[in-house]
Amino acid sequence: MVKSRKMLISLACNCPPFWRFRPLLGGFLRKVLVTGAAGFVGSHLVRQLVRQGCEVVACVRPTSDLWRLEDLKNQIRLVQAELGTFTLDSRSEIFKNIDIVYHLAAASLNPPGEKSLPLVQTNVVGTLSLLNLATELSLKRFVYCGSCFEYPSGNNLSEDILPKPVSEYAASKTSAWLLVNAFHARYALPVVTLRAFTVYGPFEAAYRLIPHVINNALDEKEISLTAGMQTRDFVYIDDMISALLKAGELPQLEGETFNICTGTPTSVESVAKKIVAQIGSGSRLRLGSIPYRDAEIMQLSGNPSKAMKTLDWKPGTLEEGLAQSIGWFRENRGRYKIYA
Repeated sequence: MVKSRKMLISLACNCPPFWRFRPLLGGFLRKVLVTGAAGFVGSHLVRQLVRQGCEVVACVRPTSDLWRLEDLKNQIRLVQAELGTFTLDSRSEIFKNIDIVYHLAAASLNPPGEKSLPLVQTNVVGTLSLLNLATELSLKRFVYCGSCFEYPSGNNLSEDILPKPVSEYAASKTSAWLLVNAFHARYALPVVTLRAFTVYGPFEAAYRLIPHVINNALDEKEISLTAGMQTRDFVYIDDMISALLKAGELPQLEGETFNICTGTPTSVESVAKKIVAQIGSGSRLRLGSIPYRDAEIMQLSGNPSKAMKTLDWKPGTLEEGLAQSIGWFRENRGRYKIYA
């Protein structure tokens, strides 16, 4: 542990010693490090890893709200660290015997150029810090979660299309992807990249499109949206977690990048109408009441063929995912103040 850096480490872990021999996916227990563990995707991944008997080291920001992990606090180890400013010391006991790293942490705000330094520190410098740590560990796999926004506008985008970022966020994710692959080439780090498209489902932030529409539709309120013509490739959270687990376990994937998407572009307007119809809500869609974002990409969907073939992975349908999401929000939104 680097005390001079004041890294805060919580050893809140009830991990019984016999876990080292419990089976996981046909093998043995994994000790897994997950960055961004308090986030939407990260918390789902942590939950599934705990279910499978893994020893989980969950890396979160010191300022993170741990509401998604509240019921798991006694089953995981928490590391509180700002990846862009702290040095992660491989000599620390908490990183001993790590098998797999899932790097999901990222700053997602997209401020104007002169205010983008914290974003670059987290997404680029933070990734470099984690890669340096990873080279000192005997890892079986380093799984990096990239972003569909690294691509230019278009549909059926495949992994061989070169990135063409149009925002500082997208550029930072592309830079991190290049670093990850440079470490694979130079140090033989066993990296795999998943480029996630628009992931949705339970525990997603309230301001995001699908929770925003579901919560307002359940309350029979008007729903403010953009004109809704932009299309996205919506992936249900369970499908994303399935892909992450496969990327961490399957052999001979090193150095590869996979789109995690459905291949089906769906407009924001269409998704909102599907949700309102499934709920049977009388809510009115106020299309055009919110302006498009600066540098909005109007078309963005991927080609999932490589992931489906190589990872033996298959996404579900949007209708199925929306039904599960609506059911979860009906039952659980009252438990969390974020949805109030």
